[in-house]
Amino acid sequence: MSRLMAVPHLLAWGPLVVMLFLRLANPHVGSAPSTASESALMWALLLVNSVSLCFDTLDTWRWCRGERDIPGRIPHERL
Repeated sequence: MSRLMAVPHLLAWGPLVVMLFLRLANPHVGSAPSTASESALMWALLLVNSVSLCFDTLDTWRWCRGERDIPGRIPHERL
């Protein structure tokens, strides 16, 4: 997979991270207050997606700077 695949991931999961953060900052926003188990799940999802988005941001930045190779694949000229 190309580093360019990080861009759709940023577009899809970026807003989710923002919404989770806002919901956790004010648990009374929405149809009903969050339960303890819902809050724990939101914290876990926020943490995992935030770490993933950091890697995706790095891959997108690298792709924009010209690194168009596919990670983990040896280019033909090195074989």
